[in-house]
Amino acid sequence: MTTQIINVSELAPSWNWLAHRFPSTQLLWRHCSSHVVAGSIPRLTALLGRSKAALAARRLVRLHDGRSIIVSHGPRSAFYTELLARHTMGKSPHLVFSFNFTDLPDGARRTLMRKYLTRVDRFVVASTVERDLYSDYFKIEASRIDVLLWSIRPPVEELSKPARFGVGPYICAIGSQARDYATLIEAMRRLPAIQLVLVASPDTLPPGPTPANVKVLINVPLSDAMNVLAHSEFMVLPLRDSVVPCGHVTIVAAMHMGKAILATNSSGLRDYLTGDENAELCPPKSPDQLADKIAQLVAEPFTCKKLGDAGLTFARQNCTEDNAVRYFRRYLIDKGVSE
Repeated sequence: MTTQIINVSELAPSWNWLAHRFPSTQLLWRHCSSHVVAGSIPRLTALLGRSKAALAARRLVRLHDGRSIIVSHGPRSAFYTELLARHTMGKSPHLVFSFNFTDLPDGARRTLMRKYLTRVDRFVVASTVERDLYSDYFKIEASRIDVLLWSIRPPVEELSKPARFGVGPYICAIGSQARDYATLIEAMRRLPAIQLVLVASPDTLPPGPTPANVKVLINVPLSDAMNVLAHSEFMVLPLRDSVVPCGHVTIVAAMHMGKAILATNSSGLRDYLTGDENAELCPPKSPDQLADKIAQLVAEPFTCKKLGDAGLTFARQNCTEDNAVRYFRRYLIDKGVSE
């Protein structure tokens, strides 16, 4: 009997997660995307999109004669799926992949998530600290939360393409979650001879003008962000504090490209980064120390190569799509599903 795998996510409707790695005709892959709704009010648009994706998943479960497995990607997709589709999903297992928060919900949102997420089968997080944090915060048994380091197909296509944004040698910073670009920009004011290409969203930038040695790119496509990373000397990851579990996506991308990483010393990154081994680490909110570290790496290309090589080895061992495939295959076997 065919098993239906229903992905619920905020990604494009054409995305289908690991379907290309599970070609068996015994698995029928579907995708319910919240991107199908467009509007001018972002918060309302997001709510409508997640609701529509959850209702689409509910309809797919109801119409399928065989078994269904729900895989939601991200905590909000998971919550809306449980809220709106659980009574139709019945005993269909629900796996939540990439369960991650930049800011934990509080008040009524926390209460509702605690109530509805208790019905999820398993959660997957990208760092050990998140398992402990979310288990305590949402009252989820730690045994139902699995740690799987961020696992992707290496995004190395841009390494062979011409640079599209940087002029001459430059360092880069990319991403928007829990970033502290105010500290990074202050550090760059102390380093006028070093060029930075910064890929960000408007809400992550501090007010006021940026120095002449900082080029800012706003909301560019992923391929452009990867091009910036591919042609940089190394990547800087400034985070807002020493505990936030963010930056895994950009860390792993940089590692697969063999780039050295200079990051905030955060417990949320300790599964990936070890100081002086595969990264340089810096305390949060310290523009002077960050500037010193940047200048040191720029002046020591041998150190950059050593850190980049160690990061590449780590990523190939721990952060490939094969790891996600192995995890999901074990999950299917545990649920009695054969390929």
